[in-house]
Amino acid sequence: MTLSTSTGRQITVGQLIADAWRTASVVEISQEPSPAQKGYGRRVLDRILDALQTQGVFARSVRLYNLSLSAGEHEYTLPAWVADVTGRGAYIRETDDPDLPESTFPVEPMSREEYQGLTNLQQQANPSRYYLQEDVDPLVIRIWPRPLDDGIIRLQVKRHLSDIENDTNTIDLQRYWMRYLEFELAAHFALQTSQQREFFQLAARELQKCREESNEEVVGQFYIDHEVPQCI
Repeated sequence: MTLSTSTGRQITVGQLIADAWRTASVVEISQEPSPAQKGYGRRVLDRILDALQTQGVFARSVRLYNLSLSAGEHEYTLPAWVADVTGRGAYIRETDDPDLPESTFPVEPMSREEYQGLTNLQQQANPSRYYLQEDVDPLVIRIWPRPLDDGIIRLQVKRHLSDIENDTNTIDLQRYWMRYLEFELAAHFALQTSQQREFFQLAARELQKCREESNEEVVGQFYIDHEVPQCI
């Protein structure tokens, strides 16, 4: 038995879209989708990924993000790719190395009610609390007390899925989602055939499997459960 020496190959956007057109029996196995079909596929795939996020499914990774602070400023707009902030932050003085600081100071999250109850918003010191304003896009974070000096807060952030920009991109999901995406794309591509309902049903079953897999302790994902949409 001769095994490949490579592992972890990821399917590209172009490969996924081409396979979905073939699965839908719109393009022959030996043929490639046209440029128009590829472009349409990328737009549909982007909408599918957006729908997964708006349904509260997950983001692939939770990462550390260094938020630069300016002395006296308490309100900061987070990058558009940030979906949420979780857990405790860490304040690092400007004079310290942000990658390997000698000391950090915990910055705890607080609720809107706790922020509303603060009696001295003008106070300046090392920040110890933060409030995440979630009713705006991009998200806004408010720091208390106001930083006395420039510095950094290292935050734990959850990010949105990456956009689909070209055929050479890889999909910003774990590999076990690829089969669901192929069937979901095929269902959209088979609009004029009798197989559309079958593909939507296949996609729904695969989506349920992916939800169950994501509900287990998968490193680097967060998941919010919700009902599986009914097939048309």
